[in-house]
Amino acid sequence: MIKDRPIVKRAEFREKLYKNRFVLPNLLTVGNMFCGFLSICSAYNGDFKKAILYVFLAVILDGLDGRTARKFNACTKFGFEFDSLSDLVSFGLAPAILCYNYAMVMYYKEFGIFISFLFIVCAACRLARFNSSAENLKSFQGLPTTFAAVVLMSLIFAFRKKDVIPSFSLSCVISVVLCYVSFLMVSNYKFLSIKLLKFPKKFQMNAIILIAMFLGLLWWYPKVVLVVISAIYCLSGPIVTYLDRKNNKEKSSDLKESDSSENVE
Repeated sequence: MIKDRPIVKRAEFREKLYKNRFVLPNLLTVGNMFCGFLSICSAYNGDFKKAILYVFLAVILDGLDGRTARKFNACTKFGFEFDSLSDLVSFGLAPAILCYNYAMVMYYKEFGIFISFLFIVCAACRLARFNSSAENLKSFQGLPTTFAAVVLMSLIFAFRKKDVIPSFSLSCVISVVLCYVSFLMVSNYKFLSIKLLKFPKKFQMNAIILIAMFLGLLWWYPKVVLVVISAIYCLSGPIVTYLDRKNNKEKSSDLKESDSSENVE
């Protein structure tokens, strides 16, 4: 009987862990929201470097909470909605306030408020559309809010200079990019889902080498790498959608030709 007690305790401990498996994903979501809040506070205090880093940290936590929930079979409706609200804070409010305080407040306050609020509205619409529709697992309809925030943070991170007010031209570039990613979020363009990216077993070694090269480049020159990757992903949506529509038109025209030839015979 004494020997059986440790086994019983282990079983009880595992059962308690399984019952409380929902806690860890929600804690990661809270951490995501907290990073967004810290980014907003840092932006108001003029510490833009910390504000950018907090958004990037929120991106990491946002990726972890979903994977953790799926890993532990802890996906719930509450967690799904809570994650969306957290994303609105970290990838909607925080980037908009950061862009406004860094690049717009000294040149065009009213217009800056307008386009910053437009970004927040588009982010909310993108999240609401994601929650209300069964999205294709292989692609996203519209630019995800996470990547929209990464694009803006990468741009500011690449061109920001310590204790130097951004030029009017850089302010205009940031404003244009802000409007562009706002449009992409509510567009019907298809963007590939990186979360479900898997490599065949034959190419796993090559994938590891590519990932190692990417991490090395990111460590060596992060500003250029982040901007290039952000630009490629933003352009991939319109290009992929255009190619899909072109292929669909060609298929439909081929079907019409085959039907007409059959009717003639």
